Order: sequence, then structure tokens, then C-alpha cells
Amino acid sequence: MQNQLERDIRRALDALATDQRAVIELAYFGGLTQTQIAEVLDTPLGTVKSRVRLAMQHLRRSVDAFGMEALS
Repeated sequence: MQNQLERDIRRALDALATDQRAVIELAYFGGLTQTQIAEVLDTPLGTVKSRVRLAMQHLRRSVDAFGMEALS
């Protein structure tokens, strides 16, 4: 079950646009704040916030599509 969950999450992340996936990985796997991500990527903070919001919307839809309601 855990392996399937990990595969589904990876598939959902892989489906994100590259810029959206980058901010999610830096935030959730790298432990960076949005301000730190903006600095690392040399990107305006507002852009980072928008990318996180859009990525989370896409991930929520993917979670629903994969039937992973427990994560949404």
C-alpha cells in the first residue's frame, strides 16, 4: 500500500509544470520557506506564492483522480 501511495504521489508531482514542481520540492522536501525559495530561485516572492498555490491545486485534483482522498 505504501509503495503504491509513493508511486501515486510521484506521478502527481511529475505531472506538475517544472517551475511548480521545483517550488513544491524545495518547500516540502527541502524544508525551505517561500522567502528562501524566492532567494534560491532568484524569483519574486509573489511568483513563488502563485506557483505553490497552482501546484497545490493541481496536486489536489490528482489526489482526487488517484482516489487518495485521505491525503486531500
